[in-house]
Amino acid sequence: MKFFSFALLAGPAVSWAFVPTTLHHTRSFSSLNAEVDRRSFSGVAASAAAASVLGPVLPASAALSTQWTQVQIPFTDTLYDIDFDTKDHGYMVGARGTFAETNDGGLTWQLPGEPASIIALGPSKAEMTTSSGAVYYTENAGRNWKAQVKETIDATLNRISSSGVSGASYFTGSIVNQVRDKSGAYLAVSSRGNFFLTWSPGQDFWIPHNRGTPRRIQNMGFIQNDLKKGVWMTLNGGKLFISPPDTNLDKEETTDFTESDIKTGGYGITDVAFRSNGDIWAVGGSNTIYVSRDGGKKFSFDNSANKIPGNLYNVKFFEDNKTGFALGSNGVLMRFTGDEVVLPSKKKGFLG
Repeated sequence: MKFFSFALLAGPAVSWAFVPTTLHHTRSFSSLNAEVDRRSFSGVAASAAAASVLGPVLPASAALSTQWTQVQIPFTDTLYDIDFDTKDHGYMVGARGTFAETNDGGLTWQLPGEPASIIALGPSKAEMTTSSGAVYYTENAGRNWKAQVKETIDATLNRISSSGVSGASYFTGSIVNQVRDKSGAYLAVSSRGNFFLTWSPGQDFWIPHNRGTPRRIQNMGFIQNDLKKGVWMTLNGGKLFISPPDTNLDKEETTDFTESDIKTGGYGITDVAFRSNGDIWAVGGSNTIYVSRDGGKKFSFDNSANKIPGNLYNVKFFEDNKTGFALGSNGVLMRFTGDEVVLPSKKKGFLG
């Protein structure tokens, strides 16, 4: 696997970019005769400068050579380097953080997405993802980044368009709602909300999955922050689905989600959080809050934020199982103060 040398730059708007950290250029002129005086040297230099601007002088009747053909690329910055790790797959870098990828031997080039997330994994170690599904890892404080996935999501889907994944054929675009579990596995939703994808460390490509419903996916996440325990999915119209405990997301197939009984009145569910004691909390539009104490079968309404205007977008619990927060619009921050509820020991999994 190839290594590429980049560093991360953060601008005032917290935008990330790939930038070569070390660039070496050596330019040499052909040696001139030692006896050339200053005047003749100036003439040679002037001629060389003119040639670089005007190009070589050719007879008017001479036909242009076709041995080299310009390739159209998605930027106009100076190019620094190019390399291939297979016959068809390669990378190219240039000035101002430009970074492009090819999957057809260099006939066409595309930017492999915009940096979407980064997570610190220890001293000098971090992992970064892009909007097109690239995953990069560094263990030397960003001086070098190693690609973890062999190709971008659109390349994978176009290559396997016969797999039967709805919306995968000729897919172009990006992914959204990209989240990482505690083992390093990722879950992402297509920008059109018509299918989702998973990737685990050690896999060469993302695995696409049908959503199993005609409604558009709004958000997805892990059950107790672990892909092996399953995933949850919210849909347009305030629908919430949870995968069974025995779901295998390492295969390209439609996942049989189970719909939860949750009365939202049409308000969308924006986020879901699983506590280690089995409670499940969901938040959504108009600052609505819901809780399930039976593994996700049925949710009841919690009116803690009933008189607060706005929308809640994120709910999160931490490892101590007591600290939790819900975040929303208009600067709304809700802190969890409820007592822990212990579910009966006979319960197994969620929706079981």
